[in-house]
Amino acid sequence: MPRRSPGALRAEQPPTKSSRSHIRGISSGTCHAIHLIERRSRNAAHSVGFTAIALDKYERFVRTGGYGALFPANAACLCPGCDLDDVRHARDLLEFVLRKLPKRAHSELHRHLAPLDELYLRRTLPNPFADLDHPWWHRRFEAD
Repeated sequence: MPRRSPGALRAEQPPTKSSRSHIRGISSGTCHAIHLIERRSRNAAHSVGFTAIALDKYERFVRTGGYGALFPANAACLCPGCDLDDVRHARDLLEFVLRKLPKRAHSELHRHLAPLDELYLRRTLPNPFADLDHPWWHRRFEAD
């Protein structure tokens, strides 16, 4: 009976939940630091990979086609998977990670977020009646 190669044996194994995902445009060192934060978080909504998903949702929202104003919408459901449909919640999660990162990784992620934040500010409308205690990305007009 022929022996199977190690690669063939690994291919049969299901992927593990702890496998890290690489975030496009972010160095592997910063991705590793993000992964550690995700693993150590005690919040049920902060599972491994939530940062990549939140960043993707945020980037897709601000880069939506057209030149008109964008209005963030509330998530239809508040479960951990669906709450990222609200781009403001996605930005909240990114801010959470940003504050927990070491200095070098913080700088890199901040440089990655800065142009997206600029687009968000440019494409959304300020709400003069918003609560000033909320972060700046919550103080924009939202969809009805």
